[in-house]
Amino acid sequence: MPSVALPSHALFGRRLARRSLLRSGGAMLVAGAAAYTLACGGGKKQANQGAASPAAGADPAVAPAGAFIEDLKPRPFVTTPGKPGGILNLHYAGVGANQEPREMEPIASLDVYLGWLAGFVCNGLVKWVETKEYGQLEIVPDLAQSWESPDETALIFKLRQGVRWHDVPPVSGREFVAQDVKFTLDRQSVGGAKFPLAFLYSSIGSIETPDKYTVVLKLKGRDITLATKLGHPQYVMNAPETAERYDINPPTLIGTGPFVMVRYTKGSMFELRKNPNYWKPGLPYLDGVNLHIVPDPAARLANLRSKTVDLDEVPYSQLQPVRRSNPELVVIKFPGNVQGGFAVNHKAPPFTDIRVRQAVQLAINIQDFHNILWDGQAQQNPGCWWWQKPYVLPLSEAFKQDLQKAKQLLAAAGYADGLRFTAIPTSPDPGPRSAVQQLEIWKDQLKRINVDLEILPLDTAQAQQRIFIDKAFQAYSYAQAAAHEDPDRFWMVFVYSKAGRQVTNYADPRMDQYLEAQRNARTIEERVDWYQKAQRLNIEDPGYIFLNTPYKFVAMQPYVRNWVPRASLGSVTRNSDEMWLDKR
Repeated sequence: MPSVALPSHALFGRRLARRSLLRSGGAMLVAGAAAYTLACGGGKKQANQGAASPAAGADPAVAPAGAFIEDLKPRPFVTTPGKPGGILNLHYAGVGANQEPREMEPIASLDVYLGWLAGFVCNGLVKWVETKEYGQLEIVPDLAQSWESPDETALIFKLRQGVRWHDVPPVSGREFVAQDVKFTLDRQSVGGAKFPLAFLYSSIGSIETPDKYTVVLKLKGRDITLATKLGHPQYVMNAPETAERYDINPPTLIGTGPFVMVRYTKGSMFELRKNPNYWKPGLPYLDGVNLHIVPDPAARLANLRSKTVDLDEVPYSQLQPVRRSNPELVVIKFPGNVQGGFAVNHKAPPFTDIRVRQAVQLAINIQDFHNILWDGQAQQNPGCWWWQKPYVLPLSEAFKQDLQKAKQLLAAAGYADGLRFTAIPTSPDPGPRSAVQQLEIWKDQLKRINVDLEILPLDTAQAQQRIFIDKAFQAYSYAQAAAHEDPDRFWMVFVYSKAGRQVTNYADPRMDQYLEAQRNARTIEERVDWYQKAQRLNIEDPGYIFLNTPYKFVAMQPYVRNWVPRASLGSVTRNSDEMWLDKR
């Protein structure tokens, strides 16, 4: 039976038979985004750098050595059977303040790189894939083999039977059951500083487990985004035994996934080895995965060149040298999964005045950020990330530099002779593409409207305290943060006034009205309308000043199979059981 795509809101009011799900030959639940065409990323367009076409009869998913793939379409999986064996060597994906996990519990963290790590080790109820367009999320089964919604007030999940936790203490290989799902959902629902993402799942009113393999979520009201959010790479299942012994800081991740984390050496490596009791027969193909912790960009490039790692992202400026030294590498261009920007505190003078907030935004020349941070390979984010269709506003509605208007606004606010304010970077790292570098660019641009920006670099712990706990800042800068796959992941956590992580003190009741209405929407089209109203309001009166999201380039050895780049950062590892090495 051919695959049938359903919008995410069709999850409610329609029963989905097991045979209708993906991997069984049937339907995918598509979370929102329609097909789209990507515009160029600014700067000079790169010519095709030696890309070759597969030989006739060859698997189209297998790129020939030296290929440069820039069609901006998700790569398909290899159809030929995988070869078992081998260790895949990678760099841990964390950057900046997240070079290593601060806690070892994905649902208790804002660190999306921990979700990337969890993809090797853990499972959720459902997961995301991107097979049609980057950013178009398709919800497919993971530990839940099927689900249905008899009405808009309940979701019923049927779990796979025979799934076991890793055979390590304290779970020791016991069966994964419905009570584990209930424990996970109940545990994170307490919210607060320990579980900052709980607000995303607040539509869940109660959880019932009528038998070992059935979970019933009773909802407080309509939430067409719930299934999408349950597929988030960080939303993996917890074992009560592990939580009771270690709280949110176990020495290693423990899950039900294809690899067991046998060792975590801080500052060195995560060592993962094949789970012999994995619930998918014949998988994983790999014997293991080594994740090397290497913060220094030059050292990472050296590791790629020496084949210490089998693949890594490469800055655009380094592509030509790397391809000259290693002509066999396959390079894939894809929409980046990070973004950066600034935030201004509406309760901290001078940003108590909307005219000042507007002026500092209008001073920004976005092309400078494209060129300096990303070698021209980036696009502006009008509100959502530019690939987050259909929610994102057209680029034509994004803010544009207007120095004359900015000066007029400052004069009207009583700052004709200029003003000074401080901004805190979320990390003191001054390196390329850092929050500090973003502030340096902004500081230079603000001089043109007679505004003096003082950069206040604090260590990461102090910065987090000042910004997210005390809210004691005028402005702050964040860089290489996650480009969240669904807009709720940002707007309902950082912008909605009732959310625990809302630090800008944005208090316009219209914003809350728009964000509440999008959650209660019956259709994707209705939800898009409310989210675009929210974005326009934030441009009119900024709490967050969104900058850009880059294109990225991953270079890999030609023998790597089924490492498929995603716009969703964490999703790439959720198919790690199907990755293999075609070494002859």
